[in-house]
Amino acid sequence: MKHFEDYLETMYYIEKNNQKITSIEIAKELKVSKSSVSQMLRKLKKEKFINFEPYKEIILLEKGRNLGEKIAKNHITLENLLTKIGVNKKIALKDIHGLEHYLSHETIQAIEKLNLHL
Repeated sequence: MKHFEDYLETMYYIEKNNQKITSIEIAKELKVSKSSVSQMLRKLKKEKFINFEPYKEIILLEKGRNLGEKIAKNHITLENLLTKIGVNKKIALKDIHGLEHYLSHETIQAIEKLNLHL
């Protein structure tokens, strides 16, 4: 099962690319079923990350957009570090999905500083 932050990150990128955020697009990007997307959308709406009505465009609310952007930046930071130290990009991308949700802000900042020196 995908982490709720994966959904927000995906929606952030879809919105950033000036596309409409739809459950079909999310399912395609995350390689999950439409029913899994529907379940998660209900949770995200309840937590006020998004606004949506079935069969309509999904709207990222400020809270959801901010967290989606944060996860996207964490992803890039980790990808930069892992590829700079010689990890194959395909492996790095797989590993990042296990790390990006659990590292503290302090750890991400330290990795960003380290990336500047590598």
